[in-house]
Order: sequence, then C-alpha cells, then structure tokens
Amino acid sequence: MRWRNALLLLVLGYFFLFLFEPFNVNRTEHLFPFWLICLIQISSVVCIYILLTGALQLIVSEDDWTIFKEILLLMGLMLLIGIANYALREVIYDNPENRSVEYLIEEIRNAFLVGTLILFVLTMINARLLERDNQRKTPIPKSGDHQPVHPPINLPTASANETLTLYPDQLLCIKADGNYLEVYQYRAGTCTKDIIRLTLQEAAHRLERLPNLLQTHRAYLVNLDQVTKATGNAQGYQLEIAQLPFSVPVTRKHLPAFREAMSSV
Repeated sequence: MRWRNALLLLVLGYFFLFLFEPFNVNRTEHLFPFWLICLIQISSVVCIYILLTGALQLIVSEDDWTIFKEILLLMGLMLLIGIANYALREVIYDNPENRSVEYLIEEIRNAFLVGTLILFVLTMINARLLERDNQRKTPIPKSGDHQPVHPPINLPTASANETLTLYPDQLLCIKADGNYLEVYQYRAGTCTKDIIRLTLQEAAHRLERLPNLLQTHRAYLVNLDQVTKATGNAQGYQLEIAQLPFSVPVTRKHLPAFREAMSSV
C-alpha cells in the first residue's frame, strides 16, 4: 500500500503542480523547464514520503496506529516537504534571495496549503480502494452451529495453583487487557467472562493446538468457528459473533492469515 500511495502521490502531485500552478510562477528565475521543475519537486515529496513511512513501519506497530498519529505524520510530512523545497531553491531558481528566512516560511506555508489538498484526495482514493478490496475479499463465515468436538482444557494462569477450565467449542474470544485476559465463553445459554492473569502470547502458545483459534489483533484471539459475520472496511474487518456483545477487529497486519484460515473453516 505504501508504494501504491507513493505512485498516486507522484501522479496527482505532478499534474496538480503542472496544470494548475497553484502559486505565482516567475519563469524568468527558472534554471530548468517548468515541467522538469514540477517533476523535481514532486519527486522529492515522494522520496520523503517513502523514507518517512518506511521508518515508521519499523518503530510503530500497525495495531497501535491511531488517527492522532496519522495527523502528526501528515503534519511532519508537510513540514519536511517545505524544508526540502526550500533546499531545492538553489538548484531550480536563479534568485539571490533563495536562502532567506522569508522563502523558508513561504515554502513551508505552500507545502501545507498544497499538501493538505493533495493528501486529502490521496487519502480518499486510498480509503475507497482499500474498502473495495476488503469487501471483495471478505470471506463468508459459517453459521457457528456445530457439535462439540474438543474436550475441556485446564488453562494454567500466572497465579499459583489457579487454572481456568476452557471449553474450546464454547469459546468465543480472548481479549487482552495488560497482563490480564478476558475469556468469553458461551455456556448454558449465557455469555460468561472470566478474568485471569496471563498474557495473550502465553495463552496463544498454550492453546496453539486448537485449529481455529486465531489472533486477529494485538489484543484479541478469536474462535473462527463462532464468527457469524465479517464486515470489511478501509482499516480491516469487524467480526461479529452472535453471543458476543461487541465486535472483534481484524487489523490489516492480520488480514492475510485471517483470509487463509477462514477459507478452511
């Protein structure tokens, strides 16, 4: 998706700069043809986008990504673009005032003005593409009506001499809350919630022999046999389980494993 965004940014940005000339253009100062200057400027923008988003992928988990972080990313991106365009002035403009503070402020301002519009259009296009892609690939889950086939499991917890009896065929999902887990099961016509001291990674390891228990989010393990509906959107999926009072998210990071697992359920 990052490379697709970079390509869209290159195409949209170039034609916007070249066709609309959003700011006053003094061609007498140009050291290159205007079309080439537009290409140089938008190429620097794309390079900054690729490098910045690539660095963020290494240090920020996709499951931890929020709208606030997205806004900070866009603001940081436009600030860097403005600074880069200021640095390019010596290369593309013949103007003795290229290194003035006035032009630095102007380039940053222009980056925010034009960048906001271009990135808004890019975000809308990308959201539509992701939504269409997810809706097209949304698997159709089974109804969840099945006979028990797995015996109960005594799940050890982090507390000494404490275990939780887990019924795999009645297990709905496991939700992490720090070092504690909320275990949701549907027994005797009631959705029950047990809280135990255990990490999600430890629970996943101890229950790895259960074929249809899958991690869909950094905080969720879900029993795919119980899923009754999967709704696709631009961020991933929302899974519905009839007996569960909330939906279970599937983040983009876990989509490939989820689709593969659902194809065999």
